[in-house]
Amino acid sequence: MGGWSTCQLKPWTPCYSWVLHQLSWQLANNPELNWISSVLKLSLNDQPSYLRRCFLYCSLYPEDYKIRRKHISKLWIAEGLVEERGDGTTMEEVAECYLMELTQRSLLQVTERKACGRARTFVMRDLVREVTSIIAKKEKFGIAHGGASTTQIAHEARRLFIQSGAQTMNSLSSSRLRSFTLFDTEVPCSWIRDLLSRFRLLRVLCLRFANIGQVPAVVTELYNLRYIDFSYTKVKIIPTSFRKLVNLQVLDLRFTYVEELPLEITMLTNLRQLQVCAVYDILLRSLNCLSATKIPGNICRLKNLQALQVVSASKDLVSQLGNLKLMRTLAIAEVRQSYIAELWNSLTKMPNLNRLLISTCNVNETLDLKMLKPLPNLTSFVLSGKLEGGLLPSIFSVKLKQLKLDWSSLKKDPVSSFSQMLNLVDLLLTGAYTVEQLTFCTRWFPNLKSLQLADMEHLNWIEVEDGTMVNPHVLSLAGLRNLKVVPEGIKYIRTLHEMFLTEMSNEFIIRLKTLKELLREIMNQLTEQRASLASGFMTMSRMRLVEIMQSYLRDKKYFIVLDDVWEKDAWLFLNYAFVKNNCGSEVLITTRRKDVSSLAVHNCVIELKTLNYAESWELFCKKAFFALEGSICPKNLTSLAKKIVDKCQGLPLAIIAIGSILSYHALDEWEWAFFYNQLNWQLANNSELSWISTVLNLSLDDLPSHLRSCFLYCSLFPEDHWIQRKQIAKLWIAEGFVEG
Repeated sequence: MGGWSTCQLKPWTPCYSWVLHQLSWQLANNPELNWISSVLKLSLNDQPSYLRRCFLYCSLYPEDYKIRRKHISKLWIAEGLVEERGDGTTMEEVAECYLMELTQRSLLQVTERKACGRARTFVMRDLVREVTSIIAKKEKFGIAHGGASTTQIAHEARRLFIQSGAQTMNSLSSSRLRSFTLFDTEVPCSWIRDLLSRFRLLRVLCLRFANIGQVPAVVTELYNLRYIDFSYTKVKIIPTSFRKLVNLQVLDLRFTYVEELPLEITMLTNLRQLQVCAVYDILLRSLNCLSATKIPGNICRLKNLQALQVVSASKDLVSQLGNLKLMRTLAIAEVRQSYIAELWNSLTKMPNLNRLLISTCNVNETLDLKMLKPLPNLTSFVLSGKLEGGLLPSIFSVKLKQLKLDWSSLKKDPVSSFSQMLNLVDLLLTGAYTVEQLTFCTRWFPNLKSLQLADMEHLNWIEVEDGTMVNPHVLSLAGLRNLKVVPEGIKYIRTLHEMFLTEMSNEFIIRLKTLKELLREIMNQLTEQRASLASGFMTMSRMRLVEIMQSYLRDKKYFIVLDDVWEKDAWLFLNYAFVKNNCGSEVLITTRRKDVSSLAVHNCVIELKTLNYAESWELFCKKAFFALEGSICPKNLTSLAKKIVDKCQGLPLAIIAIGSILSYHALDEWEWAFFYNQLNWQLANNSELSWISTVLNLSLDDLPSHLRSCFLYCSLFPEDHWIQRKQIAKLWIAEGFVEG
């Protein structure tokens, strides 16, 4: 492509833009590019027939479209592209094998994985997609309509994916069309209704995100339909005439306004997947974040059902669920304690159940699960609602990979209860805990990849020990408003790739923002290329900056000085960023806080005391009288000079600053007396001394609000006043500074 464009095109943008838009035509018709198609066709022709059809199907999606594993599996099955093996393996499992094989052949690329490592989304490489879509069109397998480039649709096409420009097509009718997928959300409902009336043999109808408020009447006349997707539309009612769609296998009504299904839905005995719900809380953090849909009548006839979500619980329904022995995924909401025994009895009759969501009817409903036995094959469990006694039941399978507890009102730290689950990779706790501290001990959660803690209003401390959670990649903290400091033990989580923070306290965020700015400044100084790299560092996340710093320092001997460190959080993160490379590197920190210095290596802490009077006097004279021989204080100024030194209280920075300013004053007793009497004003207004106030203000600003008020109160007493303990305590209480 590069060689051809060099020979054929002039070097300006419009030419290359033209090639980009004409790429499909060029690949199909330009003899100089034929060999590219030939090479790619070898990979396609080398595939077995069942895999070739599935791969051609993927080429009909838009460029760079993320193909979801579950979505494409259901479509392949509905299209008849997945074979039944008859050995107990479901067609969904066979479809997943196809995806794995296409990935291993490098024809599909995994773009996103779940915490457990399982592929979630795939994408087809652009050039491969261009060539494959040409083959799909020539073989009449399917056509991807992308606007002005294709205005005529072949009558023999079996599948039609309208990516954009739906209303620009001049002709659209095909007696052979089996699959219709609409990505163009701009077309009116009338256009969709007119279109569907021409396709009587459809097996697949996907109108996701389409601009429709009701099910087009013609849909229930399409008797061959296996797959219907109305998700993310404004559909509110499913008509009773749906009973005619006896071949239907998948009905996707997620994110619609459907609150109740008709009685006739139970007549669709070939249904494998029934998904219907609305999401009230997109963050999935509230108790009733998912709406529950009512299913009237008897569901016992839906014996092929493998996925049902989210259904509203009733006394009859929970007992009928036991007849659905092929069930693999179940989400049931509005559950009451009176249903639990019968519900669990039904669940035990589902040997293949691996994903389960149970949600209570309201915040006051309490579930008693203590006497229930674990479901042996469960790998994903979401439990939303208050638990009896605030205690965690022993119902968790050893095979669990994902566990989510919402609003459980647990009174005991729940973490220890499932800390030894060797397969657990994804743990989410939302409002699950009512006490103040969570602890993650050594050797706990050996395979955990993702941890989310949210909406625990009393939680103010998270302890993470070294050797716990050795593999986490993602940490999410949300709505923990009482958590003021970054957990110290985060430094032990060495595999962390991403950290998400939502609705945290201002104190927490300020500490992290300050840390991020410090990381940027260190990297700028280390690289000595501030102008060229500053913009890049500005856009990087904190964890990315840490990774870059580790990489940069890995094989270098370095000496870094961090002056006046105030927060333990800062050192905990920075210490992780500074690589221990055995090259003789050292880091020196200065601080006025003992809790920060305690983090240093044992016997490597030097505690600096204030200067004694003799040292203070010597330092002051060196600064104030450096121009005099021997830096000796004149006799007429000795009394005033000693008063000034006394006022500095042995603080070197105050002695140096004030002494340096007085060195420029005349050696006049009146002028020095005037300066001494105005010293308070000088500290507040003299630009040469303002930095002293700034530094001292740091100590004041670092105090918590209740302590700051008490400290400010003390400053109102006369100079050198002895403050009596009992007196000041009573005054603070009377002032309202002391909390009950």
